[in-house]
Amino acid sequence: MYVLRSCCTVSVSEPDRTGQEVRADLVASPVEREVIISDALAEALGISILAPKRGVWRFADEERTRQSYPPQYW
Repeated sequence: MYVLRSCCTVSVSEPDRTGQEVRADLVASPVEREVIISDALAEALGISILAPKRGVWRFADEERTRQSYPPQYW
C-alpha cells in the first residue's frame, strides 16, 4: 500500500449541493477496487452513512437520504 499524507482535497458533490472541502491523506492499494473512506473523513465531510452495502447516506445536517452511484459509474 502507498500512503500520501495530506495530498488531496476531497468534497462531496451532488446535483443540488456540494459539501465542504477537506484536506485528506490518500492510501492506494494495488488490490482494492472500491473507494473506501474512513469514519474520520466521513465526519469531516459532514456525511452520515446509513446503509453502507446499499450505498444509502445523507449530509449530517439534513433528513433526506441519498443513494451512492453504482461502482460501474466510476
